[in-house]
Formats: sequence, C-alpha cells, structure tokens
Amino acid sequence: MLPLTSLYIDRLVARQLLNTAKGTNHDIYDRRLTAAVPWPPYAVVPRCIYFYYMVVDNDNKLKVDHYFYNMGPDLNNPVQWDHIPYDRVPAIIDALASQGRTGAATPGTLLPDNNFRKIVWDHRSYVAVVVDESNWNLHRRSSGNSALVFNVDKPGEPNRSFFDALDIDVHVTDSKGNVDTRSGVYFVNHMMMDSQGTTLNTAELMYFDMYFAVNFNDRAATPITVIVDPTGTNQGPPTPPDP
Repeated sequence: MLPLTSLYIDRLVARQLLNTAKGTNHDIYDRRLTAAVPWPPYAVVPRCIYFYYMVVDNDNKLKVDHYFYNMGPDLNNPVQWDHIPYDRVPAIIDALASQGRTGAATPGTLLPDNNFRKIVWDHRSYVAVVVDESNWNLHRRSSGNSALVFNVDKPGEPNRSFFDALDIDVHVTDSKGNVDTRSGVYFVNHMMMDSQGTTLNTAELMYFDMYFAVNFNDRAATPITVIVDPTGTNQGPPTPPDP
C-alpha cells in the first residue's frame, strides 16, 4: 500500500471519529474491558460471539456467512452459557473460520441470514470479522490499527458501545489439514447507549465501514481499496443473564 493511500485512509477514518454532530464517535480500539484498570460499566465479559466469515466463492462473488458461538450446552438458554475470556477468542475464531471454509457443523451455529443482511446484536458479545482470501487484507492506519470505523454521515448512531478491538492473524484449516493465515479483527459490543456506560435499553441502528486492500492479478499494480459497509442493529436491553 502506498503511503499516500495510507494517509487518505487515515483521513477518512479521522473524519468520522472527529465528527461530533451526533455526539462522540469512539474508536473501536479504545480500551474498556481490556484497560489496565477495566472501567466497571464495561467490565462484563461476553458469553457469545457473532462471527462474520467473508470469502469470494467459486463464481467470484463475495459471500458472507453469519455464525453465532456460545460457551454452553443450550443455544436457547443463555443462563447456561459461560463467560468467554478475551484472550481465548482468537483460538475460537480460528475454529470458526475453519468451519466457514469446510462447512463443518461445529463449533458455531450458522445463522439463516447472510451477506450482512439483518444483523441484530442482542447480547453483550464479541464481534469478529475474517476475510478468507489471500488477496484481501484489512487496510492499516498509520497507527497500525485496521481501518474500521462507525460512519456517522449515515442515519445511524455514533459508537458508544463497541470497544477493545484487536487485529489478529487467523489460522484457517481446510479439510485436508492445510493451514492458511488470514486477516481478522474482533471487538466487544458492551451494549451501551452513552459514553458514561449506561446500559442500552432501546434499538440503535449502526453503520460501520471496513477498508480492504485488494490485490489485482498483476502483482506489480497497487492494491485497490474496497469499502465494505454493513448495517447492524444494537438491540437493547441485553438478553439475560447479562446485567
């Protein structure tokens, strides 16, 4: 990626983060749960993961599968779910991405909606995105963080709920045991409605932009920037047993 492209991406992300017309639009890389001293309103450890597996299919069309993962015996009984420690999430994402590639039945539950349609988050959760393509990689800002940001130019709300993001290398295993390393990121949806840490008690529409560097078939060409811009609903209040 050329330095000028990096600078341009920085400006696009900064423009959203500095837009205060609807209130402070926080960076997903700001620390809450993972701060040196976790802020109490944001100290609840999630019990589940919403996982989005992106791939270019055999018809050269972009496909996104939606998965849900919980630590517990009954998908329909959140009271039985265990908390998922933050540092255990990358290994779970490896397994979920491998499931996405192979079509295995576990460990996650394949949701009926796909391609970033009807995204609804109704639990305090981790949210993870992986693109299973060697020629697609998340753009990096000059800070080193991936170029993901909530877009307040659209009708949705600014980010007051999604924090603790971490960029990861995802290890995707196919049915023959071959392993590829892919680009991924995860963050925590704390289900908050303001910057003071008030628990969300209504539905909020959220728009977020993800910037990818996509290679041409001519390796000497500069990668093109592709923006993927899903829409999701943060549906509060959080589903019990979360406070």
